[in-house]
Amino acid sequence: MAKWIMSRPEKHANPGELQVARWLKSLPDDWLVRWGYYYKDKNLHREGDFLVLGPRGGLLVIEVKGGKLLHHAGSGNWLADGKPATGNPVDQLQAQWGAVLRRLQRAAREAQSRLNLYVDKVLALPDVEIGEQDESHQGIEWDLIADRNDLQWFESWWRRRFLDQPVGDDARTLFMDTFGPTARPAEVRHFVHHSEEIFRRQCLANFEMLDMLEANRQLLVEGGAGTGKTWHAMVKAVRLARGGGGRRVLLLCYNLALAGEIRKVVDCNPPLGDGGIDVMAWEELARSLIEEAGLKWSPPPAEAPREHVARFYDMQVPELMAQAIDRLEAGAVLPRWDALVVDEAQDHDTGGTANWWAMYVRLLKQGSRSRVALFLDPAQRPEFRRGEFVTGDLIATLDHPVRVRLPKPLRYTGPIADYLKSLKGRGVDRLVAGLGGTDGLPPGPEVVQIRVDSASSAVECVGRIIEDWCRDGYCRPWDVLLVHRRRTLKGSCLEGVPELAGARLVPHEAVPPSKAGDKVLRHVSANRAKGLDALAVVVVDFEPFDPDGDHDWHGAYFMACSRARQLLAIVSHAPPAA
Repeated sequence: MAKWIMSRPEKHANPGELQVARWLKSLPDDWLVRWGYYYKDKNLHREGDFLVLGPRGGLLVIEVKGGKLLHHAGSGNWLADGKPATGNPVDQLQAQWGAVLRRLQRAAREAQSRLNLYVDKVLALPDVEIGEQDESHQGIEWDLIADRNDLQWFESWWRRRFLDQPVGDDARTLFMDTFGPTARPAEVRHFVHHSEEIFRRQCLANFEMLDMLEANRQLLVEGGAGTGKTWHAMVKAVRLARGGGGRRVLLLCYNLALAGEIRKVVDCNPPLGDGGIDVMAWEELARSLIEEAGLKWSPPPAEAPREHVARFYDMQVPELMAQAIDRLEAGAVLPRWDALVVDEAQDHDTGGTANWWAMYVRLLKQGSRSRVALFLDPAQRPEFRRGEFVTGDLIATLDHPVRVRLPKPLRYTGPIADYLKSLKGRGVDRLVAGLGGTDGLPPGPEVVQIRVDSASSAVECVGRIIEDWCRDGYCRPWDVLLVHRRRTLKGSCLEGVPELAGARLVPHEAVPPSKAGDKVLRHVSANRAKGLDALAVVVVDFEPFDPDGDHDWHGAYFMACSRARQLLAIVSHAPPAA
């Protein structure tokens, strides 16, 4: 994939630009694309759309006009993307081209060299197809236009447009010095930051589903990895709390790390009126009720054998929880909540040693008829769990919930989604199927896959990857999440490593919101990472993925990789025996 440099505010990311960006995404590694740059026109600072530097030919200045680019001959007004354009698009393109050319010439003079780079210009019309016999489009000559067909087959069009002349290293260096990520730090943000805004906007747009189902008291929402279940859960909880009448909402998830992340977001929301939201992990809820009822909460230490830990949480805690609810009901302090929202609902057993849902219903003031919104993906339930989860049994616990599905992922760039969809084998097939369609996702860097022969080599490799990402402007150390295979760092390649890339290694849950900007690198195990996400993820301690190999860890591998929104690196080596 071409190297991308990004400086485009979200408000300027119109559909036409997004479509052109998707086509440019397919260019090979030796191309450079800058999306968004500044130029001066009549003493005003403006922003252009794309600069594309090919390995041969030269530099192209691209101004994108979406829609049919309508021109009203009588008034002289232009429309682009269905809105009034700022002026004649040809004049705008000419101003951009002239500004870019002058800036390069000035940089060449300052470097005491000459500009040895051909600079061309074109209007990109992604929604227009011009016939071969047409010499113009709405009065604009064809040689100033790249239509839909040209943009879809960009490399072929480029070869017809430019002389087959290599772009020298001196010209490439001049371009990077002038328009690269180190040229104007105040202006340049890498395109990953723009994609973050795209993800946020797509997710917010998808809340239309909640709008349409607002009148339904109970929702059962299914969706694969990255489809926005957690965001929907948070938004639904806020809406329920603001619904009036002092409504108290229990927002529940399974994993402690995710509960902390959800709390950060909910705490940043505007006031909820006279309502409120209690965010808890399953374990936090159980402990609070057990201790409130005067019972003893005594989990085994973290270093205890796995079977002792499983016995406590799978058998003892459900028994204690049921006793606690009996006592609190008798004391008239339960039921307590008006509504229940659950993220990762598939992790809460419907049977086996415990039916957690029968207990959750007893916490609600209207029981099984209470307002409920449950978000789940049965394919993401870990295979090692001893209990049972059956969607039909969950539905039977409630009062006729409406069942809907989120159709596609919103979290990922195209390369990460494509990589996840390429994984095959028992343990991941259902997870991959749950992703759904991945068309229209933003472009991004390719997934980095490196195999090393030792733990020490893995650590060195992880450090270099993070340093490269930070140097190139993709992210900062605290944007990175290291996901390892084991419950703790014991036995991990990261064991005993105090810092990487100049940042301290700390457990994910140990980083409070106020410290999020410190020079820290967060780490978490793959099983505890479920529900979390990060701009950049480095996965360690896993062997290279083999569809025909050991399937026991495939689900955890998928879970680790699917935490990444924009940047994903997998450093594989054979871990020591457990």
